[in-house]
Amino acid sequence: MKFKSLYILFSVSLIFLLITMILLPFFLPGSIYSLSSADLSVFLQIWELNWLIILIWFILFTAVNVIFFKNRILYSLIEKENWPALVRYLEEKIYKKGNYTSRLVNLLAYNYLLLSDASAVIILENKVNLAKPSLIDANPLIFGTARILAKDVSGALHFFETHKINQGIKGGSAARDWMFFYHAFTMLLVHDHKNAGKEFTLLARMSRESLIMGLSSYFLQEILSLTVIDKYQEWRDISYDARMKLREELKDKNAWDKEVSIKSKDFHVAALSKYTLKTGRWLYGYDS
Repeated sequence: MKFKSLYILFSVSLIFLLITMILLPFFLPGSIYSLSSADLSVFLQIWELNWLIILIWFILFTAVNVIFFKNRILYSLIEKENWPALVRYLEEKIYKKGNYTSRLVNLLAYNYLLLSDASAVIILENKVNLAKPSLIDANPLIFGTARILAKDVSGALHFFETHKINQGIKGGSAARDWMFFYHAFTMLLVHDHKNAGKEFTLLARMSRESLIMGLSSYFLQEILSLTVIDKYQEWRDISYDARMKLREELKDKNAWDKEVSIKSKDFHVAALSKYTLKTGRWLYGYDS
């Protein structure tokens, strides 16, 4: 549903609620002129309570209107899916007006990636790093992923090395695991197979994220065990155990594909589509 339609529906609902609260006492049994003193006391208590609720309603109604009218251009551009115009609007808000907020920065970064302009995300990262570096730590995956998509693999490796410890402290388990996964993945891309394997073994054994466990076990068996000979059997055994555990959780390839589809709303997952496809085939014995 469109933002404007949601706004109108929500506003109409609030107005209907207001009318109900105002008229409610008049629908109680009896008339205010014939109520006993006890009934009148209850009647007045309802009115007192209603005035408190009406005050809360007024604050909520005002907040909804302020938020909508303040962001109406943003909502309109999103509704129209006019991504180039949305990027220009966000650049004006962030670069020229200095509105470095988490919501606007993340939205601009996401739209750069949507337009396949990963290099612009790196420029955004550099500007944010000067103006408000805490925003990088708040959502590092999108900036690190952009470096990989821009083929700045060494820069991505340095980025994930720098930020993964902070994310381990500040982030939840899923965000932390994805940071460690991407650190291992960038080590794989620069052919540091031994260190990549060490991190993938931990993720294959301990991660609660199905996609991370599956991807890690795939890389261990299909790539890393073949290149780090002294770890060949150990890593294949770890990969096998993770694979069997995952197949108990996700019974078939359709379940895996569904999990991938749900998680791919996050760009750092969508960027791995080639590998999630291969991993799904490998997990359930389909031909590559």
